[in-house]
Amino acid sequence: GPTFNVTVWTRTGSPNDVRVNSEPLDPRQSGGYGPCNQPPPGGPGRGMDRLPTLRAPDGIVLQQSGGSGGGNRQASEATATTTRTPRELEAHFAQQLATAGWSKIGSGADDSLAWSTWKVPGEGAWQGMLVIYEAPGKDRRGLLLRAEGQFGF
Repeated sequence: GPTFNVTVWTRTGSPNDVRVNSEPLDPRQSGGYGPCNQPPPGGPGRGMDRLPTLRAPDGIVLQQSGGSGGGNRQASEATATTTRTPRELEAHFAQQLATAGWSKIGSGADDSLAWSTWKVPGEGAWQGMLVIYEAPGKDRRGLLLRAEGQFGF
């Protein structure tokens, strides 16, 4: 069956903005498996477990805002409300990626954006990217974590 993504944006003084996205499973991309229908261990779709679970700093709540995966990529997006800078958040999450076996390749930051690139552990040539940026709204930060590999992992 299809996969569904539901995104809700709260707006002060207005109704919430709710969007639903439906995508059919494409067996050529996902091996016929989706978020609610996972493959057996070692079966088709291997390699789609490349993103480690990341935990926000104490006192900060991450709100999942999207995710995708298929073929040779996997991504997750979230937002947070915090006074911490993108640079501080990148340093926090970078420690967790390193603990999960990711190896940092490069990084950079300024006042509104922090990023890092990574070699992702496991079979095949996979690389990862962490991006944290100042999002619209007071003290809002957007976060993107992505892993991508060559086809035929």
